[in-house]
Amino acid sequence: MKTQSLLRVNNSLFQKKPDGYHSPMVFILNKMCRMVGANYHKTDFSSPDWFRKYMWTHEEQEEFEQWMANYLSKNKCARKYFRVGGGSHGGCSKKNLLKIAHDFTWNHGWKTYSG
Repeated sequence: MKTQSLLRVNNSLFQKKPDGYHSPMVFILNKMCRMVGANYHKTDFSSPDWFRKYMWTHEEQEEFEQWMANYLSKNKCARKYFRVGGGSHGGCSKKNLLKIAHDFTWNHGWKTYSG
């Protein structure tokens, strides 16, 4: 699944399930919110411009991308969610996971500013 469609297609996965299970997307977006002081539970992810409500520096974005790549490398469920696999497409290599994290922040990250 392409990152451009993740938020629209999996919008129901942003919510906490009754059994306490959180999808990888909830965990990732919660981390993004904490990094800029946003309240995850008050953020309207169904809004088409939700990611424009807060800003972070390039350094904070890079820190998040490193965190997300590390999270993906350690979490099989998260890799499956982003359809990361082995084979000839880079699979679970650090370079490929960083590209996935970068693509995610490019499409869904907060606005960046020089700070």
